[in-house]
Amino acid sequence: MNEGKKICMFCGHGCVYGKAILESKLKCIIRKLVENGNVDTFYSSGIGDFDMLCEKYVRDLQKRHSDVKLCLIIPHITKDIMNDFYKYNRMYDKIIFTDMEKRYNNDPTINKNMWMVNNSDCMLVYVFRKSGMDRDTLRYGIKKNKPIIDVTYTQNYC
Repeated sequence: MNEGKKICMFCGHGCVYGKAILESKLKCIIRKLVENGNVDTFYSSGIGDFDMLCEKYVRDLQKRHSDVKLCLIIPHITKDIMNDFYKYNRMYDKIIFTDMEKRYNNDPTINKNMWMVNNSDCMLVYVFRKSGMDRDTLRYGIKKNKPIIDVTYTQNYC
């Protein structure tokens, strides 16, 4: 991982509830992670509302903090990326294909999620369902003793 700098990954459901409240929490938390928490890199799967909200606030911070990086983490190259690589290359500072990296599991999406946990210093999570891939990723992060910033139910972080 980065020397002296930290990586934070996003882990959350594709559908968010209470969007206005969540937006204010995310804006504040992501700013604090960069300005006080020494985080300079964020990993996103680029899927769903939670990732999109987090990415929005990372991009806002990049205007004031040029050292902050936003990376798209995906199992393999997709048709969308092939058809519009220039667009994706502008949206993200780096695109990492985890099927090219160490494999932890035969399922490409599970492998990607495990890779993200193993290569991150902390997790920003929005997981309200009792089961599913996001819940499994959260459990894996807990098992790996990753610091968890859970914005699912917490009223105020800032």
